Order: sequence, then structure tokens, then C-alpha cells
Amino acid sequence: MEKKRLEKYESLIHSIINEYFIVEGKGLIKNNFLTIMGVKASNNMSLIKVYLSFLKENSENENFKIVQQNSKKIRGYLGNKIRHLIRKIPEINFILDKSEHKASNIEKILSGLDIPKDKKK
Repeated sequence: MEKKRLEKYESLIHSIINEYFIVEGKGLIKNNFLTIMGVKASNNMSLIKVYLSFLKENSENENFKIVQQNSKKIRGYLGNKIRHLIRKIPEINFILDKSEHKASNIEKILSGLDIPKDKKK
């Protein structure tokens, strides 16, 4: 039962933070596309980790810093949306997720390999 509750909570927070970036945060990240890769909450729901990925790899560090600087505004927006659902508004920890870029680099390397076909019959 607890795990299902936690998953619902994570899903709710994911959608609210996504809504923030669509509605309120348009001016924060310029010329880049932001994706929320996942949301993980602690067992007591006092801390959430939000995994972010940016489309343009060359400007992701500066955009990530902008998101971190505005984490209090994002937490305030989250608090206004869920204040009647939960007692304590969780702290937000943003984490830069580079797994998508690493996967595409590995795929490029593998597609460029010249592997001879096996001639065993």
C-alpha cells in the first residue's frame, strides 16, 4: 500500500513541476528543451529528486544552474498546488540526467563499427 501511495505522490509532483515549466517557467530556459526524466520521493516524502534532461548538450549546465537558482519559486508553486493534500511541502533536489546523451553516443559508436559476419554454418 505504501509503495502505491508513493508512486501516486511522485506522479502528482511530476505533473505539477511539468506544468510549472510549461506555464510559469517559459522565460527561464531559453533556446533549449527541458524534459523531466523522473521524480523520486523519499519514504517520508520530505525530499524529492527531480531528474532533468536538456536537448542541447552544449548549454545544459548553464540552464541547469538557472533551474537550481529558481528552485524556491518552483517549490512555492508546488506548495500552492498540493498544500491541501500533504502536511509538509518537500524539499526539491534537481539532478542533471545525462543518460540520454550517453545512450545516443554509444549508439553512434556501435553503428559505426564494422563487424564481420560469422561464416559458420
